Amino acid sequence: MNIFSTPLNEALIYSLCVYGVYLLFRQLRFPDISTDNVFSFGSISFVFFFISNDSLILSILLVFLSGFLVGAFTSLLYSKFKIPKLLCGVITYSILFSINLKFFNKPNVSMPSRISSEESIVLIVIINVVLIVFMSILLKSKLGKSINTIGNNPAILKEFRAPSTWVLLIGCGIANALIAVSGALTSVHFGFSDVSIGVGLLINSVAAIIISENLMIYFPKRYHIFLIPVGVFIYHLLLFMVITYLSFGLLDYTDYKLISGVIIILFFLTSYKRAKDIISF
Repeated sequence: MNIFSTPLNEALIYSLCVYGVYLLFRQLRFPDISTDNVFSFGSISFVFFFISNDSLILSILLVFLSGFLVGAFTSLLYSKFKIPKLLCGVITYSILFSINLKFFNKPNVSMPSRISSEESIVLIVIINVVLIVFMSILLKSKLGKSINTIGNNPAILKEFRAPSTWVLLIGCGIANALIAVSGALTSVHFGFSDVSIGVGLLINSVAAIIISENLMIYFPKRYHIFLIPVGVFIYHLLLFMVITYLSFGLLDYTDYKLISGVIIILFFLTSYKRAKDIISF
């Protein structure tokens, strides 16, 4: 049973992060590499807010808003200051690293009171369902179509005089808000936060998106948004199987990023055209 329970728990925690990366890289075509520190920012800020108000739901909402503001800041660096997209992510990444350390003046902190493991899973499931439904509605809306358009063919928005700056700001804001909430869920589940908790999340998310995109070939487009959690689960199940049963003791959980890198390399080698389409900006 542990074969499925551990990857399922990890999929529930990290699915929202993968949604955020999917929105940035696949829909907006905006290579925001600040993901790792946005995730850590969400985790640490949740503990900070929870200590201040002792309310889980209010703290999650504040983390969502904080993550949105981070994404909006990154998008403004590009749209208003004309800084290259990749450098915008680097700047935000660097700024957040200092902010994360400033929250408590130490690299890690524990929550003052921790809910039970069962209660945390229930809360995480509810938050995932609410935000996945929100994402499904968003991507089908006029705003969602504009977000997809600005990533695939920004000239169309200019032709119809659509406010591309605001579309990018909202899209980046929502994506980073989802990543930050995913970071907050780690604090809810594990009862602590660490400044380095998000290290390597971007490469893990890209690997999970690759698996999800391959599943999407076999399903109608209206189901695609719901296949991302499935891809995240398969990814974590694959890691668990490789480390636990197939590595003969040569690998452990510190090798997650190594395995993720190998998955991405293999995918590019076996399906270069589709891989290039997934990660192109």
